[in-house]
Amino acid sequence: VDWVCMYHSALSDCVKKFIEKDARLAYDIVAALLQYWPFSISSKQILFLSEIEDLIFVMPVADFKRLQNQLGRRLAECVAFPNSDIAEKTLTMWRSDRFVKLLMQNCRDQFPAIISSLYDNATQHWQGSVHSRTFEVLKMLMEKDPELFDACSAKHRKRAEEEERKETLRQRKWAVLQDLHNRKVAAGGAHAKSPSTTMGSPSACPLRSEAPDDKRATAFGRRGTEGVLSNFSAKTIGSASFGVAEAACNGKALPNPRYGACVSWGQAGTEVSVDLQLLMLDGRGRLVGAIHEHNRVAMQAFVHAEGDRPILLGDSGDCCGGIVWLNLARAPEQVATLVVVVAAGRGCRLSDAAGCAVRIVEEATELEVASLKVEQPKSDVGVAAVIRRCNAGQDWRLSRVEDFTKAGQHFMDILEPSIGKILRDLHVVPKKQKLALAFSNMTKGDVVCLPGSCKWLFIGISWDIAPSVAVAMNNSPVNLALIYFDAQGELAGCCHVGNSEALGAKHGGGGFLGQGAMLDLAAAPADAAQVFVAGYFLSERIAASEGVQKLQCCVVDPMGTELIRFSIMRQAQIDRGFIAGRLIRDEPPNGQRWSFQALTTPLSGETWDTSVDAVRQVFDTSVRELQPLPSDLPSSGRCLVCL
Repeated sequence: VDWVCMYHSALSDCVKKFIEKDARLAYDIVAALLQYWPFSISSKQILFLSEIEDLIFVMPVADFKRLQNQLGRRLAECVAFPNSDIAEKTLTMWRSDRFVKLLMQNCRDQFPAIISSLYDNATQHWQGSVHSRTFEVLKMLMEKDPELFDACSAKHRKRAEEEERKETLRQRKWAVLQDLHNRKVAAGGAHAKSPSTTMGSPSACPLRSEAPDDKRATAFGRRGTEGVLSNFSAKTIGSASFGVAEAACNGKALPNPRYGACVSWGQAGTEVSVDLQLLMLDGRGRLVGAIHEHNRVAMQAFVHAEGDRPILLGDSGDCCGGIVWLNLARAPEQVATLVVVVAAGRGCRLSDAAGCAVRIVEEATELEVASLKVEQPKSDVGVAAVIRRCNAGQDWRLSRVEDFTKAGQHFMDILEPSIGKILRDLHVVPKKQKLALAFSNMTKGDVVCLPGSCKWLFIGISWDIAPSVAVAMNNSPVNLALIYFDAQGELAGCCHVGNSEALGAKHGGGGFLGQGAMLDLAAAPADAAQVFVAGYFLSERIAASEGVQKLQCCVVDPMGTELIRFSIMRQAQIDRGFIAGRLIRDEPPNGQRWSFQALTTPLSGETWDTSVDAVRQVFDTSVRELQPLPSDLPSSGRCLVCL
């Protein structure tokens, strides 16, 4: 009915007159409203919610219990509805004590779904007014029945963990299917490819491809392989002489658990430095870890860098910038692809590094597995090789890829389109998928280089609240502060709740389950060298209790993409604050590039101004000092000698 608003009031009064005569009619009316819900018309949904709010108070309790499941599900859906008017109307209903009492007494079975919807609202809804009213309802429910709220919160966390587990399992199954598809395509393309193809570079070491394991293939429903290439060859992805499908699963097998990668070059009359950068991507094309000049440990020491020199270089006089170790036995399940990137050092040109080559060495035998020469690079950064997980994650294979056509100084400069195009051509990621940052497995000391094109950032901290603390709480239990220091270690200023706009940052104000701030990096003071993200507990009681749980820090780009998320592990309950992380500005000439380092350092000061000295001590600590290597790493062995 298009003009229901014109006669709705009169119709509602007429219905109420009938219910006054016989209250049992309320059940039939509410049941009909729930059955014929106007999902596509938000204005009618608000009318229906208003009628339900009025009718449930005159409905007999026995009839209300008959509707508790349908009504609870509908309220849970409306609370988290994307339309802010519907969500606000549903949240407003909880302001009535009669409504709350009626639901808590008769709809306890549906409360886990309602609490889950409220938690989803608090973290995902786009409207600010919905956030504030959601926090009010959560606080009210904590105060009304702490035991029920705790039980529902526990079910919500269990459900979220189960959904995450199912999603991980789903991705793993798809990765197996994708790998089987790639192997089939690769085997089919082998017949059309001449086995006598040679490397594009005469001096480069050809990478021989080994036949896949027929038994493992048969276990997944295949009857062996039709054929494989005897040599892997191609200099640039996308050239006419190179089959993309062949690169998908062919290449040099890496059967041993530990390998080293280094870049060597000769002196050409000038001081030159070259960096080896290693990127870790998951099966969905997301960058989950990286080794570069600021970060020497990644993914729980699956990959780490050391400033040593391989013995294989001997007394040749070639320079070496250290070695990056790959412990394939410790590879996390999410890592599907490794990309080897070569970049010129700060202020250097890659073309000046004569005889530049990437060398892959096996630790146990001290033998060189491959030498990939970088010939006449057109830019100062590019991709030299790709290492892929194959055969359902059981094998690793090294493939030669050379692409030095995109201008830049760092892997972030060529993430798209260069690296993305290579991986799309290799069928590592879908054709229309763009690479994205997703650093969610960070530990203390890890450093993430932020995209150079990212001028705005949202940085926030979030937490869960125990009901015992929430009952006596009127303000946010944790306050966020952004503390700026210049290059000399002098305090440049602070953005916090009491000073919400300062130094290019805008604080979002207090929140019951989180706080955040927007940073305009372009508007930051020119002499700002580091920005510390710090949190301070509201009181000593909150800091000493277990009331604030699951502290996390996140960094989001202007498009709403979550770049970084990690847990803040508290080292002592007596600490009144903590440093979640710090933004670090690169030295010239790359002064517009920023990096983020996870810290989780405790602070004893009650507010930001009483902990400046403690924060300054962290400022004076280098990035590398906060990146200790795990004690359980195996020795580097005879393969290395110290520089």
